[in-house]
Parts: sequence; C-alpha cells; structure tokens
Amino acid sequence: MIQVDNLGKKFGIRQQSKGQPTTEKEVWAIRQLSFTLPKGKALGLIGPNGAGKSTLLKILAGIYLPTCGQAILSGQSGAVLDIGSGFHPDLTGRENIKFAGRLAGLTKEQLEAALPEIIAFSELEEHLDTPVKYYSSGMFLRLAFSTLIHTECEILLFDEVLAVGDSAFQEKCFQKIQSLKQDGRTMIMASHEPAKLAQFCDEVMVMANGACQFLGPAQKALSFYSKHFALSSTPQPRDSRYLEQLTYEGATVIGELPNEEIAVTFTVKLKVKSHPLTVAIALTDSLNQLLFSGHQPLVMENVNANESMEVQWSFPKSHLNEGLFWVNFYLFEEQNIVEQLPKVGQLEIPPYQDPKRNIEGGFHAIHIDSQIQVSYE
Repeated sequence: MIQVDNLGKKFGIRQQSKGQPTTEKEVWAIRQLSFTLPKGKALGLIGPNGAGKSTLLKILAGIYLPTCGQAILSGQSGAVLDIGSGFHPDLTGRENIKFAGRLAGLTKEQLEAALPEIIAFSELEEHLDTPVKYYSSGMFLRLAFSTLIHTECEILLFDEVLAVGDSAFQEKCFQKIQSLKQDGRTMIMASHEPAKLAQFCDEVMVMANGACQFLGPAQKALSFYSKHFALSSTPQPRDSRYLEQLTYEGATVIGELPNEEIAVTFTVKLKVKSHPLTVAIALTDSLNQLLFSGHQPLVMENVNANESMEVQWSFPKSHLNEGLFWVNFYLFEEQNIVEQLPKVGQLEIPPYQDPKRNIEGGFHAIHIDSQIQVSYE
C-alpha cells in the first residue's frame, strides 16, 4: 500500500540578470498532494510537462526528500525512472545487473539464479560485457526494466521511459506488467500516452502545477485530461495551399429516438481550385484512438475560391458510448492527405441509463448491437 498525506516538494531556483545580484525563486513542484493506493492496484499519472509526475515518483523512490507531508510505502519498492539512473557508466551491463540486484535486496544466490532470466528478457546477451556508457537509451531501458521485474519488489514505479525502445520490446514489457499486476504487485505509472494508462491502470490521477486535478476511474480521468489539457487552442490552417479558413460550428443531435443522429458541421473556405479534392472528417476518443470517419469528394466546379461552403457529417448517435470525442478534419488530393487538422472540435456524450452501456463506456468508446449467448449444461 502507498499512503501520501499532504505531500509537498519545494525547489529553490537561482536567477541572475545581467548586472543584477543573484536571487533565488521558490517553486513548488508538488503541493498538498494526498492519496491512498491499496495493495495490488495500479495508478496512472498523466498531465502536462511540469505537472510534478516525475518529482512525485522520485519522492516515492526515495531519491528526493519531501519539503512537507509524508509518503509511506508498505513494502519494498523499485523504480525505472530516468534513463540510466542507478547505473554506473563504467561498469558493464552484467556488473550493473549484479549491483542493482544486490541494492534491491537479492542475496548472491538469488541473483545468480535470476541472472539467466534477466539476461534473456533484456535480449542484450551480445552487449552484456560492454560498459553501459556505450548503450543507447533503448538498451538502458532493457537493462533497467529486466533487472527490476526479476527482483522481489512489491511496489513498482515506472516513468515515461517505457515509451523508449522498439515496439516489440514495448509489447513484451507491457505483457510482463500485466502478469506482475495479476501477481498482486502495486504499481504507479507515469505516461503521456492515455491508451497505455487505460490498458493497465485501475485509476488515473490528472496532475497540473504539482497538484491533483482529478483522481478516479481510468476512462473518466482520461476524458477529464483530454478535455482540459489535451488542446490549448483550435488549430487553424497556416501557409496552406488549399484552405483559407476552417471553422468548426459544433455538433448537434437531430432526429428522434431511436434514430437520433449527430451532425458535425464545418464552414470551409478554399483558396483556389485544384485537382479533385476529397473532404474527410474523423472521430477520435479521449485516448487519441481513431474510431471511424466519413469522406465526400467535392464537386470542384461548384467550389468558388474564398467563398464559404458548409460541410456536414452525420452518423447514428447510438454508435457512441459515454465520453469525450474529438473531431478531426482532412483534405485529400487523389489518395494523399494534403491538409490535416487534428482536434478541431469536440463533442461529449452524456451517460446512458442502460447499465450495459455504462459498462461498455467504462472501457471502450464504440457501441455495437450484439448479443452474447451463454449455454449452461
């Protein structure tokens, strides 16, 4: 279990202007943070750069001491934080494994028994006797992660470093994380990838300015993050060969139950006529996953340069579960994307009364009418 009570961390930053004496500015990286993480649960951390995620993990790992408050970890902890942290650059990979293993509390006999598995998982057999100062960032990750997961740590702390490395090894890491969670390990994982947090975490904390902005079930927390932090301003075409202006007019519900539709509307101005163009509109969820799209070729002889035209895309409302969705705009010339404006607008679907839809909305965005048949002998 992890218990955090009124935690705060303050740093002093020295500032010096030309011809002026040096001054020190106090910055609170963590402020009044409290939460409890039960044994065997996984907590995700997400937020903009400078939110305090890495500082929190370093306090929990014992690298930083808090300025105020306390963090109590009931159990041995291990961390994969900054790339290369805990490694001596002049030691070989093999020597660093042994060094890290002993620091984690493994006996010499336990370490010798675990060494073949650590080496096999890391896939670094050919480089194991090379000093780690010559390793790439991906190799650092392999070595650190492989060593950590083969220790007996009950609490595991992961920073964004799991985004480093090739996709095959990432998938291998995430499969291992799933098995460790099933074994009852307690985990905190910081990431900028909402889909990864939704996949592995029971709850997610949204952080900003060193404080908790939202803490709750993964899907609800990630929708909150997407709505409040994922978009700073509406993107507009710049130096576009094709678009003079693009305005998102919003999404409206048309029709009556059970045939309600959502109509997404844009006002578009093209600069000049070109080869045949196709307009496409796509929907992504709060995890930045593309859901579905619609497209329509433009009748170019009806398009006048710098004159507005309305583009509307409709689809059944029943396709979407509860949540926040982003509207994305594209122009195609032949088969090539020539304009791409992500997250031009958003729409939000409120909770459904149907318990089945509430279950679906807790872990995915699209609803498909289907029945599961269960036969009992």
